[in-house]
Amino acid sequence: MVLHKNRLFYLTAGTNRVDFTDLAAYETIGSTNFLYVPSTKTSDPVVSMISYQDNLVFFTKNTKYILYGSDFNSFVLKESTAKTGAAGLNAVCKDDNYIYFLSYSGLHKFNGGSDQLLSEKIDPLFAQISDYSDVRLSVANDKVHVHYKKTGD
Repeated sequence: MVLHKNRLFYLTAGTNRVDFTDLAAYETIGSTNFLYVPSTKTSDPVVSMISYQDNLVFFTKNTKYILYGSDFNSFVLKESTAKTGAAGLNAVCKDDNYIYFLSYSGLHKFNGGSDQLLSEKIDPLFAQISDYSDVRLSVANDKVHVHYKKTGD
């Protein structure tokens, strides 16, 4: 669940359907207040969503999509030019400038237009992660913290 532009957006786990409430009426979901990211049937469902820079960013395991607009009539969903996806629900966090996320290729930061790989020097540590979908990221004191279980723990 994400609060974005005075609406609550709900992601149905394991699917690509996103329901949203009416404007400032968080208990009301109209019969047409839903969208599919990117379509009704896909083999790459949404794993995480986050509000960033006045847009709603949806992460799948393979790519990301960005929802522009402020209401149902102006919503536009487009695939991001940065094509790296996230490993899981809690493998995404943000600060004022970037979205940080863990993909199967490493730790990245996203500035709204492009991804940058941050974990090249610490790849041996990420090779020890037992379950990428169980990783948690957080930002504190201008540092990104990665919480994970090592293989064998």
